[in-house]
Amino acid sequence: NRIGPHNQEILCILIGSLLGDGSMEKDGNGSRFVFYQKGEHIEYMLWLHQQILKHGYCKENIPQIQSRIINDKLVYYCRFRSFTYSSFNWIHEGFYSNNKKVIPNWIEEYLSPIALAIWIMDDGAWIKNRGIKLSTNCFSLSDVKKLVNILETKYLFLARKMH
Repeated sequence: NRIGPHNQEILCILIGSLLGDGSMEKDGNGSRFVFYQKGEHIEYMLWLHQQILKHGYCKENIPQIQSRIINDKLVYYCRFRSFTYSSFNWIHEGFYSNNKKVIPNWIEEYLSPIALAIWIMDDGAWIKNRGIKLSTNCFSLSDVKKLVNILETKYLFLARKMH
Protein backbone atom coordinates (compact mmCIF):
# COMPACT_ATOMS: atom_id res chain seq x y z
CA ASN A 1 0.00 0.00 0.00
CA ARG A 2 2.86 2.36 -0.67
CA ILE A 3 1.61 5.77 -1.71
CA GLY A 4 3.26 9.05 -2.70
CA PRO A 5 3.62 11.88 -2.93
CA HIS A 6 6.38 11.46 -5.50
CA ASN A 7 8.64 14.35 -6.39
CA GLN A 8 8.89 15.70 -9.93
CA GLU A 9 12.43 14.40 -10.53
CA ILE A 10 11.62 10.74 -9.86
CA LEU A 11 8.43 10.97 -11.92
CA CYS A 12 10.41 12.42 -14.84
CA ILE A 13 13.03 9.65 -14.57
CA LEU A 14 10.36 6.94 -14.50
CA ILE A 15 8.33 8.45 -17.31
CA GLY A 16 11.46 9.01 -19.43
CA SER A 17 12.14 5.29 -19.18
CA LEU A 18 8.55 4.47 -20.15
CA LEU A 19 9.07 6.46 -23.35
CA GLY A 20 11.95 4.10 -24.07
CA ASP A 21 12.35 0.45 -23.18
CA GLY A 22 10.89 0.73 -19.68
CA SER A 23 7.52 -0.77 -18.89
CA MET A 24 5.04 -1.10 -16.06
CA GLU A 25 3.15 -3.98 -14.59
CA LYS A 26 0.21 -4.21 -12.24
CA ASP A 27 0.97 -6.02 -9.01
CA GLY A 28 -1.92 -6.42 -6.61
CA ASN A 29 -3.47 -3.02 -5.97
CA GLY A 30 -0.47 -1.10 -7.27
CA SER A 31 1.85 -0.68 -10.21
CA ARG A 32 5.61 -0.94 -10.58
CA PHE A 33 8.21 -0.04 -13.17
CA VAL A 34 10.33 -2.62 -14.95
CA PHE A 35 13.70 -1.62 -16.38
CA TYR A 36 15.16 -4.00 -18.99
CA GLN A 37 18.15 -3.66 -21.30
CA LYS A 38 20.57 -5.84 -23.24
CA GLY A 39 23.54 -6.97 -21.15
CA GLU A 40 25.86 -4.68 -23.10
CA HIS A 41 24.06 -1.70 -21.51
CA ILE A 42 24.97 -2.72 -17.95
CA GLU A 43 26.69 0.60 -17.18
CA TYR A 44 23.53 2.52 -18.03
CA MET A 45 21.43 0.09 -15.97
CA LEU A 46 23.74 0.48 -12.97
CA TRP A 47 23.46 4.27 -13.28
CA LEU A 48 19.67 4.13 -13.65
CA HIS A 49 19.39 1.75 -10.68
CA GLN A 50 21.44 4.19 -8.59
CA GLN A 51 19.10 7.06 -9.54
CA ILE A 52 15.99 5.06 -8.62
CA LEU A 53 17.65 3.75 -5.43
CA LYS A 54 18.75 7.17 -4.18
CA HIS A 55 15.11 8.24 -4.24
CA GLY A 56 14.16 5.08 -2.30
CA TYR A 57 12.15 3.41 -5.05
CA CYS A 58 13.91 0.03 -5.46
CA LYS A 59 15.89 -2.60 -3.61
CA GLU A 60 19.62 -2.15 -3.03
CA ASN A 61 20.40 -5.37 -4.96
CA ILE A 62 22.66 -4.33 -7.83
CA PRO A 63 21.35 -5.48 -11.22
CA GLN A 64 23.34 -8.37 -12.67
CA ILE A 65 23.76 -9.55 -16.24
CA GLN A 66 21.66 -12.66 -16.78
CA SER A 67 21.22 -14.94 -19.76
CA ARG A 68 18.49 -16.93 -21.41
CA ILE A 69 17.90 -18.67 -24.71
CA ILE A 70 15.52 -17.00 -27.16
CA ASN A 71 14.92 -18.68 -30.54
CA ASP A 72 17.94 -20.95 -29.99
CA LYS A 73 20.17 -17.94 -29.35
CA LEU A 74 21.89 -17.06 -26.07
CA VAL A 75 20.86 -13.56 -25.05
CA TYR A 76 22.31 -11.47 -22.21
CA TYR A 77 20.15 -8.95 -20.41
CA CYS A 78 19.88 -6.90 -17.25
CA ARG A 79 16.69 -6.05 -15.41
CA PHE A 80 15.34 -4.61 -12.17
CA ARG A 81 12.01 -3.39 -10.83
CA SER A 82 10.82 -0.52 -8.70
CA PHE A 83 8.76 -1.03 -5.61
CA THR A 84 5.01 -1.26 -6.16
CA TYR A 85 2.94 1.80 -5.33
CA SER A 86 -0.80 2.27 -5.55
CA SER A 87 0.01 5.90 -6.33
CA PHE A 88 1.69 4.77 -9.60
CA ASN A 89 -1.61 3.46 -10.95
CA TRP A 90 -2.41 6.77 -12.68
CA ILE A 91 0.83 6.46 -14.67
CA HIS A 92 -0.01 2.90 -15.68
CA GLU A 93 -3.52 3.96 -16.68
CA GLY A 94 -2.11 6.86 -18.72
CA PHE A 95 0.51 4.80 -20.56
CA TYR A 96 -1.43 1.60 -21.25
CA SER A 97 -4.61 1.06 -23.22
CA ASN A 98 -5.63 -2.54 -23.97
CA ASN A 99 -2.12 -3.66 -22.91
CA LYS A 100 -0.56 -1.38 -25.56
CA LYS A 101 1.74 1.53 -24.74
CA VAL A 102 0.24 4.93 -25.55
CA ILE A 103 1.26 8.53 -24.91
CA PRO A 104 -0.84 10.11 -22.15
CA ASN A 105 -2.30 13.59 -22.62
CA TRP A 106 -0.37 14.84 -19.58
CA ILE A 107 3.09 13.85 -20.93
CA GLU A 108 4.30 17.41 -21.56
CA GLU A 109 4.49 18.18 -17.83
CA TYR A 110 6.97 15.32 -17.32
CA LEU A 111 9.03 15.57 -20.52
CA SER A 112 11.83 17.41 -18.71
CA PRO A 113 15.52 17.42 -19.70
CA ILE A 114 16.18 14.42 -17.40
CA ALA A 115 13.20 12.53 -18.89
CA LEU A 116 14.50 13.27 -22.38
CA ALA A 117 18.01 12.12 -21.41
CA ILE A 118 16.64 8.87 -19.94
CA TRP A 119 14.54 8.29 -23.07
CA ILE A 120 17.61 8.80 -25.27
CA MET A 121 19.75 6.46 -23.14
CA ASP A 122 16.95 3.90 -22.97
CA ASP A 123 15.95 3.74 -26.60
CA GLY A 124 17.88 6.31 -28.60
CA ALA A 125 20.81 6.25 -30.96
CA TRP A 126 23.29 8.70 -32.44
CA ILE A 127 23.12 8.84 -36.23
CA LYS A 128 26.32 10.36 -37.65
CA ASN A 129 25.72 13.67 -39.45
CA ARG A 130 22.00 13.53 -38.60
CA GLY A 131 21.66 13.69 -34.82
CA ILE A 132 19.69 11.68 -32.31
CA LYS A 133 17.16 9.04 -33.29
CA LEU A 134 14.45 8.07 -30.82
CA SER A 135 12.74 4.74 -31.35
CA THR A 136 8.98 5.22 -31.28
CA ASN A 137 7.94 2.01 -33.05
CA CYS A 138 5.54 0.94 -30.31
CA PHE A 139 3.54 4.18 -30.50
CA SER A 140 0.81 5.12 -32.97
CA LEU A 141 1.42 7.81 -35.58
CA SER A 142 -0.83 10.24 -33.69
CA ASP A 143 1.15 9.60 -30.48
CA VAL A 144 4.43 10.20 -32.31
CA LYS A 145 3.06 13.46 -33.74
CA LYS A 146 2.03 14.48 -30.21
CA LEU A 147 5.60 13.84 -28.99
CA VAL A 148 7.12 15.71 -31.94
CA ASN A 149 4.90 18.70 -31.25
CA ILE A 150 5.86 18.76 -27.57
CA LEU A 151 9.58 18.36 -28.32
CA GLU A 152 9.47 21.16 -30.90
CA THR A 153 7.56 23.43 -28.54
CA LYS A 154 9.73 22.75 -25.48
CA TYR A 155 13.19 22.21 -26.95
CA LEU A 156 13.48 23.60 -30.47
CA PHE A 157 13.24 27.11 -29.02
CA LEU A 158 16.23 26.33 -26.78
CA ALA A 159 18.20 24.80 -29.66
CA ARG A 160 17.61 27.90 -31.81
CA LYS A 161 18.54 30.16 -28.92
CA MET A 162 21.87 28.31 -28.47
CA HIS A 163 22.92 28.83 -32.12
